[in-house]
Amino acid sequence: MKEQQLTKNKYIGLLAAVIIGCMAFMAIYGLTPLDVTNDRWIMELYDERDILTHYAGWEAYRDSPWSFPLGHTDNMAVGEGVIISFTDSIPWVAMVFKAINGILPNTFQFFGWFTLLCYILQTVAAFMILSCKTKDTVFSLAGSVLFSFAPILMERAFRHTALGAQWLVLFAIYLYFVHKDTPKTINHIWMLLLLVLSIGIHPYFLPMIACFALLCVAEDAIKGKYKNMVIFPLQLGITYAAGYIIGVVGHGVSSSRSGFGHYSMNINAVVNPTSVGGYTWSKFLPVLPNTAGNYDGFNYLGAGIMAGLVLAAVLLLASGRAADAVATVKRHLPLLAVSIFLTCFALSHIICLNENIIFTAPLPEKLVELGGIFRSSGRMFYPVYYLLFIWVVVSVYRCADRLKKPVAYGVLAFIVALQLYDISGCIVEKHTNMYRNGRETSILDDVFLNEVFSNSDELLEIDIHRYDERQLAVLAFKKDMTISYELANSGEYPAAEALRDRKIEEIISTGDLQDYIVVLSEEEEAQRFAHCEDAIIYAYKNSFLVFRDKGYQLSPQ
Repeated sequence: MKEQQLTKNKYIGLLAAVIIGCMAFMAIYGLTPLDVTNDRWIMELYDERDILTHYAGWEAYRDSPWSFPLGHTDNMAVGEGVIISFTDSIPWVAMVFKAINGILPNTFQFFGWFTLLCYILQTVAAFMILSCKTKDTVFSLAGSVLFSFAPILMERAFRHTALGAQWLVLFAIYLYFVHKDTPKTINHIWMLLLLVLSIGIHPYFLPMIACFALLCVAEDAIKGKYKNMVIFPLQLGITYAAGYIIGVVGHGVSSSRSGFGHYSMNINAVVNPTSVGGYTWSKFLPVLPNTAGNYDGFNYLGAGIMAGLVLAAVLLLASGRAADAVATVKRHLPLLAVSIFLTCFALSHIICLNENIIFTAPLPEKLVELGGIFRSSGRMFYPVYYLLFIWVVVSVYRCADRLKKPVAYGVLAFIVALQLYDISGCIVEKHTNMYRNGRETSILDDVFLNEVFSNSDELLEIDIHRYDERQLAVLAFKKDMTISYELANSGEYPAAEALRDRKIEEIISTGDLQDYIVVLSEEEEAQRFAHCEDAIIYAYKNSFLVFRDKGYQLSPQ
């Protein structure tokens, strides 16, 4: 009977976790992103320009013919094409919707529903971890609220949408805890699923999850199951095969880029409430300076969790559980080693404190190049970040049997309340920005440009790297055009560039713009095309478009 009650409580808890995840999403973003036909908030750069790249990648991919690898689109970087993994367009999800593209509306963005699902799975995974450790449904649900409003989730969602899938990390942590207590083959299979999902959602999750997959195999080896050591390379092999099918590996595009050590985590990251977008992340703590690309290593814990770290330590001492805490650390030494490794990777070989670079470790060029695969190394702190959250909640609970149980509940309530109040300014700002941006006009509402793009075949871009090119790309794909540039965050595309240059030379030499639109960053450059027949030079924001007048009724602005 008791076991049946525990099972019932578990299912009730899971349902409640789903509701909490939905409520967190609604509180932060509202309903605007759930309207799949509303892409105004994307076009208005919520929170920055990268979401335009994700959306442009999807728009290109949905109307391109199926080919191998499955994540390939030939509408972008004409002459070579682009793998949408490199536009962070969430390949696994994009493939599903591409398969039913025929029944989708002309305007269709899935980023809102994807992120809602991330919030739900984030809360469910957190509840499962905490429930596994405490066996207390109510306490676990209260603790899961901290994960639903985790600053690193709020900061990434809709900025780098795919990185909102931090539930992958939480489920990997859950599987490790479960496997350590009760080793089962099914745990390795579930871990494999997480690895395969990660390579088709965002490859940055791959090394994080691989660490926990390796820990599970190490646990088997510690228990004498040496044959299971073959499982880890098998998992990696299958994951590589999945990546090959998508196109993210094995097709000649290097994943390594310059910037390892630049986009690292500052030592002050866990207490520094600053990020892209200038949101108010803390009601209490001041913004600290950063250097280089440390802004991408955002890992602010929140005042509630910081207070929780102190309170949990005090409670452990007050309840006489300090020895138990030490024993727990010893039991999890491999996990501690992985946490140290991930923290060091996040900090990189260029150690920064505030605006100062305090130490640079000399590394071989090949090792720096290898690190360049995951050049935004600050993200590698995510598992450690969530382990700190877990430690706070579980430590507070474990003091309940030696202190009065209401004390543990009261301490957790204080931590949650303090955390939510601390980041409440950011929640309000994000909600307000989403509502406002979802009602703004954009290039998609420009009647004249819609007519021009409807009568053109390809965008030829020359040396322009601003927001404009991404907005222009979205409009182009919506009008069944192709573009000469790639918008990808990895790889070089010499064949596409050479083809573009030949087309430009032909236009200049013949004076025939044909059905091209040439995009340039300088008016002086645009004047090179003034001699072309019926040429119009049109200023759009910081760019200049050159195209042939085909008797448009509306005059350009």
